[in-house]
Amino acid sequence: MKALPETKKKYSGRFVVRLPSNLHQHLAEQAEQNNVSLNQMVATLLAEQSAKARAG
Repeated sequence: MKALPETKKKYSGRFVVRLPSNLHQHLAEQAEQNNVSLNQMVATLLAEQSAKARAG
């Protein structure tokens, strides 16, 4: 994956994602099983996938 160009744009750290209800349920259940919030579960999964993509 190419390096992102420098930007002066500020990011809030928030964005809305629409997903199928069954995926929402699966992620919520997985978060509960791991004793973390849904937000933390999704942030962790995204961070892991982003790191893999950057590593090539």
